[in-house]
Amino acid sequence: MFGESLFDECISAINSWKPVKHLDELGYKKDLRLFLFKKLNKPKTNAFGRNEINVSEEGSKSLCDIAVNRSLGIELKFGKDGKIKKQKINTSKNQELEYRKEYSQGIIVVLVGDVDNHSVTEVESQLNDLSNLINIHIAPSRYLISCINKSHKK
Repeated sequence: MFGESLFDECISAINSWKPVKHLDELGYKKDLRLFLFKKLNKPKTNAFGRNEINVSEEGSKSLCDIAVNRSLGIELKFGKDGKIKKQKINTSKNQELEYRKEYSQGIIVVLVGDVDNHSVTEVESQLNDLSNLINIHIAPSRYLISCINKSHKK
């Protein structure tokens, strides 16, 4: 594929996603999966017979919520009343470390629902620590981790 990497394409697509408000994470997951499938498989003017990009919902606790071509994981973190449950933030680091085995290109954490600035900072700090750990000690070949805030409390 010429131009942007799959990771960059997903970042760009998620940044353009305008989620409607859902009552739970499942609603956001279904909405984002459908949006990404349509966006990533939209015909491109300069594409040379590119294969369809597979965007699937994962069904195991040891996997991300959404997989793109089984090489990139997207994990949603749902906030309610401004907060992401402390348990979800604390387990996030261990989850993402496990995801490293499943997704070769990296992971994107997407904050949805109602998330306040304090929770955003906590998640971003943990992901930054994790990125440093992976890229310095575990896989110096540059594993990409990103966080995108698509919550309604920005």
